[in-house]
Amino acid sequence: MIKQTPKSFIMRKFVLAFSFFLFAICAAVLCQEWSPEQKDALNIVEKMTKSWADRDLDGYMSCLHENFIGWFNEDPLPIDKKTLREWEEYWLSTTKILRNVDEPVSIKVTDDVAIVSLYSTEIREDENGKKFSYSKWTFICKKEDGKWLIIGLFGGSVLED
Repeated sequence: MIKQTPKSFIMRKFVLAFSFFLFAICAAVLCQEWSPEQKDALNIVEKMTKSWADRDLDGYMSCLHENFIGWFNEDPLPIDKKTLREWEEYWLSTTKILRNVDEPVSIKVTDDVAIVSLYSTEIREDENGKKFSYSKWTFICKKEDGKWLIIGLFGGSVLED
């Protein structure tokens, strides 16, 4: 029989409690029901990510507001819509998305502004081969003339394998 020290007992309790906490959070997120208003805001985000995966640059860019600003984990400074287009042209020419799954975590809608946070799992292939990418994103959406557009986007990869 292995003798447990007080320190290992406490660590086991912590790991068990933390595991239950993560399970509860995941269950709450996956079981969440979105209101029609939240789903409407989420549609523009889904359109943008699908356009990117389908290599449809024009469709991707059509989801962005003219005053768009984005700040991604790998960028030292925020970028505007024109600069984003230049980078996306490059990425779309060198990278292929094999599988992408987005999980909305939070959607807050206040009048004509929506904040959509999601967690993304992606399998991509580039000149270095296939890799998994896990990322988190926050989209700021603005409704103009009855149509949602993405005016801000922040986040990026949190883990690559």
